[in-house]
This record gives sequence, structure tokens and C-alpha cells, in this order.
Amino acid sequence: MGNFTSRYTIGKHFNDYKESFPFLDYTTFCKLEIKGKLGALLRGERIELPKEGILIEENWWRKEIYKSTGIPAFLSS
Repeated sequence: MGNFTSRYTIGKHFNDYKESFPFLDYTTFCKLEIKGKLGALLRGERIELPKEGILIEENWWRKEIYKSTGIPAFLSS
């Protein structure tokens, strides 16, 4: 069984997410990625990770897009 980090690099897609979430810094992105919360971010869900000092409020627009289409809202240029 191989090493997980050798097959996948944490933070690899940061620049893609940064376009949709200008408030997102690299450290927060990596913490969300490690905790498996990037999908929740795209779906507009409230994210609370108090031990990591992260609180992201619900985004009604993203949440409604996901509820009506079943597809998370990801804006990219």
C-alpha cells in the first residue's frame, strides 16, 4: 500500500477554489481539504471547525443552486 501523500498533494486545487472564494486563504483551504469540507463549501453549507478556528457562514445562493440542480456551484473563469 502506497503513501497517501505520494499520490495526492494537499492544496493542489487552491487556485481553482480561490477564484470562487476570494476570502479563502491557503491555510484555511488545506484545513478544509483535510477535514473533507470542500464539498460543503461548494454546496453553501455552514462550516464550523472550532479547533481549527474556522467558521464559514451558510451561503444561501450556493445552497439554493445545489438544492434545485443537485450540482454544487463552482465559478471559474
